[in-house]
Amino acid sequence: MSEEFNNYEEQNQEEVQNTYTDYSQITPEPQPAAPVSSNLVPGLVGAFLGSLIGAVLWVVIYKVGFIAGIAGAVTIICAMKGYEMFGKSLDKKGVIVCVLMAIVTIFLANRVCWAWTIMDELVAEGYELTLFDVFPYTEESLTEEGLGYYFKDLLIGYALTILSSYKNIIAAFKSAQ
Repeated sequence: MSEEFNNYEEQNQEEVQNTYTDYSQITPEPQPAAPVSSNLVPGLVGAFLGSLIGAVLWVVIYKVGFIAGIAGAVTIICAMKGYEMFGKSLDKKGVIVCVLMAIVTIFLANRVCWAWTIMDELVAEGYELTLFDVFPYTEESLTEEGLGYYFKDLLIGYALTILSSYKNIIAAFKSAQ
């Protein structure tokens, strides 16, 4: 009888083990994260601060004697990162805001470069001016030919920015919530 009991006990133990589920091996399916809407005003501040990094790079590269699309790409990427950091997420409106912010920032960076050039020439002639004195009158200070070069530099800068960052913009727009 003890042999029957042992067989019964072993059989019963196997059935219990077969019905036991090891919950430590089961991982819950990841739930899609609820979209976090961005905060526009803090996002704008972040986009502005981020785009300033690209603007500084733009001016530095320009002072060396080049127009580089990488500075425009840095402007857009930093604007998007700043928007995301300050605005809590980068949604489609954030991507649009960042591209618009980069367009304005590149315009201002180009203007700073030209104002700096004008200031350098006027200082060399003996005038005591600062960049802030010249900046508001940049376009008015240029001859017709100089104004043509000014806008040519701006258009080349925009074209290089688009060429170097359109993939980042499209990817950010597609992944935005």
